[in-house]
This record gives sequence, structure tokens and C-alpha cells, in this order.
Amino acid sequence: MPAFVSDVSCTFVVKCVVRDMSHSGCRIATSAVRDLPDLVLLTPEGFKQPISAMIVWRLGKMAGLYFEHAADEEGRMRFKNLRAARRREDPAAALADKIPRRTLSFRERLKRWCAAPPEKRP
Repeated sequence: MPAFVSDVSCTFVVKCVVRDMSHSGCRIATSAVRDLPDLVLLTPEGFKQPISAMIVWRLGKMAGLYFEHAADEEGRMRFKNLRAARRREDPAAALADKIPRRTLSFRERLKRWCAAPPEKRP
């Protein structure tokens, strides 16, 4: 989902893409991750008010955000409705949601997140 992320004074505004949004946080993708401060305002497409968040991790062009206030029920419903509308517009997105996904082990997640696997110790 397209969005804008900015510093709290809104002097630095960057386009981003929101991934894996939940009531407590989300993952964003943008080319300016290194330039973002630790405290940011996230404004997803379709939201009128920005969401105050803290960046808890950065990796390449991705960052993990933790919302300072968990999204209220209205915000969660608005996000679900926007996702449903996108699926109706894009049949490929709807198909991707139906593909069963297996849960990755901790080691598999680390391999995806890290450039090199951890060294084996004797």
C-alpha cells in the first residue's frame, strides 16, 4: 500500500510502500531508510491522520515501525477495506493471498534477513 513517511515536524517527507501492517506496527520499503529519523509519522493512502511510529529496525531498503498507539478498531477496518479493494482491482493480488504459506523457521527467517548465514561454531 502506498504511503508517506516523514519526520515529526514534516520537514522531510518520503514516499514508501507499507507491507505487513498490523495493529501494533508495519514494515515499510523506501530508498531513503537510512535518512529517516527514529521517530516518524506514517500516512498510508486513504488515512486522513498520520500514525506516530518509531523505527525499531532497518535493513537495506526496509524498516520496521512500531506504532506508539495501537491502531483503533476503525483504523484496522479501514486498512482491511483498502486491502480488499486492491484485491478486487488486481486479480494477481487476490490470487497471491490464496496461496498457502508455510511458517518459516527462525533459521530460515534469519537467512532471508541477513546477507550471510551465521558462522557455525565447533
